[in-house]
Amino acid sequence: MLKKILILMLALWGPPVLANPENDAAWFMTHFVDQRYLDGVYSHGQWHSTRAHREALLERGVIIVDDERFAEMLSETAIEETVQRLKSRIATVIIESYGPKHLSEIADFFRTPLGGEMLLIAEDNDLFEDLRYASSLNGAIHKWKHYLSPIERIRYMTFTNSPAGQVFVNQTWAVRTSINAEIRKRWNWPDLPLNRPYIVEILKADGIALFPNPIMRRSLIRELSATNP
Repeated sequence: MLKKILILMLALWGPPVLANPENDAAWFMTHFVDQRYLDGVYSHGQWHSTRAHREALLERGVIIVDDERFAEMLSETAIEETVQRLKSRIATVIIESYGPKHLSEIADFFRTPLGGEMLLIAEDNDLFEDLRYASSLNGAIHKWKHYLSPIERIRYMTFTNSPAGQVFVNQTWAVRTSINAEIRKRWNWPDLPLNRPYIVEILKADGIALFPNPIMRRSLIRELSATNP
């Protein structure tokens, strides 16, 4: 109920004054990305962060041999950074897929009172749940018309006939598919920064990481310590 009230309030207030592509992409994620995938990332943040950092270190020639201690020493900040970098990656996919101008116009429409009402209709009727095929999404988009008054239907069709509306209708399934694929690619997360205090402490600890030789260990610790933010 609270989520519905917030959606309606945001719609009534209209577009934010300082709207930008990143804000529009964040808005899109809230309403048109399969939340079960994002929820899985958040709820399993420790596992995802541990795996991502382990692979980043492996690329530098470091093998983690004590996974339990490694996970314990990774801070909450590491998890937050990992999730934030994934969200930034998803935002980039959204912006590049729609283009900043069209994305802004799509978001502006759905931030209007009519757009907010349509988002509530979609939520109440699960219009965007489990859309595995393009035809399913197109059907969901067109189903909206059945819940609208004649005047609202005309306004919605005016939007869908606009260049931005056409992009929304024709591209959204492909965008959702691309985003879900990015989230599921456990082996293809963005490179993580290793110049963090908790990583240095892990590398200094005995029995957690295996290096090819002691010289490399000292060199990497010195490098990461010197570039700590």
